[in-house]
Amino acid sequence: MENDPENNWKQGLYKKSSKELVLEFLDTWIKDRNISWKSSLEKVKEKDTEAADYWEEIANDIEGIAKAYIDSSEKFGKTESMSEVWCKFFELIDEYPQLVDYIRELMTVQMFRKVIGQIDERVDRLLSLYMWFWTAGKIELFSTLNNFLQLVVRNYICGFDAECIILCRSAVEMTIEDRVTYDMCEKHLGPPKGGYYTLKSCLVVAKKEGLINDEIAKIAQGIKDRGNTVVHKDPKVTEKVFETINETIRFISVITSGIDPDAPPDWLKTFKPEK
Repeated sequence: MENDPENNWKQGLYKKSSKELVLEFLDTWIKDRNISWKSSLEKVKEKDTEAADYWEEIANDIEGIAKAYIDSSEKFGKTESMSEVWCKFFELIDEYPQLVDYIRELMTVQMFRKVIGQIDERVDRLLSLYMWFWTAGKIELFSTLNNFLQLVVRNYICGFDAECIILCRSAVEMTIEDRVTYDMCEKHLGPPKGGYYTLKSCLVVAKKEGLINDEIAKIAQGIKDRGNTVVHKDPKVTEKVFETINETIRFISVITSGIDPDAPPDWLKTFKPEK
C-alpha cells in the first residue's frame, strides 16, 4: 500500500491504514511480552524447577482456552478438556498470581484481534443507518423508548442481530402501549378478553383512530412475529435484521408524529410532468 501511486499524497504513518498500524503495533507488543514472560519463567525455574516446568506445560493450553472462551458466544461445545486446564491453572494461581495477568493478557490480545477483524463491517453497518438517524432526529421519543433504540443501534453495529430484532420488537410494543390507550381500545373493542388487549387488537384500534394505515400495521405485526421467532424458535433467523431496524423506526415515526419517512415528498405528490 505504501508504494501505491494513489497514496503518494499521504504523509507519514497515514500511508498505511489504521488497521494495519494497530496490528503491527500489536505484533510488536506480543513479541516483547513473550520475551518478558520468558525472562520471568527463568526466575521461577531458579526457585522451583518443577513448578516452572508445570507452568510451561500448561501455557499453550491456557492460550487455547483463552481463545475458546472468547469464541464461546458463537459456538458452544464439550468443555471437559478446558475444565482440566483450568484445574491446572488454579493449582498454581495462589503461589504464582502472575498467571492471572498472563491469561488476562492473552484474552485481551485475542479479543482485540477479533474486534479489529470486524471493524470494517461495523463501520459499514453504522454508515448504513443514515436514514435511521435522519428519521429519529425528526421525532420526539420518550426516554425509555430512546434508551431501547440506542440499544438497537449498538447491537446492530456490533453484529448482535438476534438481540437487535428482539429489541425492535420491544420498541414496537412499547410505542403501541404509549400511543394506543386502554380507553381507545375499550371504545372500539369493548372490555378485553383475558384482561388485556393483544398487539393485534391494539393495531386495529390504532387504524380506527387514524394513527396508522394497513401497511404500517402489517409492518408492526411483522416485527412482532420476527421477534417471537428469534426468542422462541430459532435465534439464527436474522436475515431481515436491517429491514427490521428500518421498519421499526418507520413505524415509530408514523404512529408518534404522523411522519412516514418512506412516503414521497409533498412536491412529488402534486408534480405533473410537462407533456
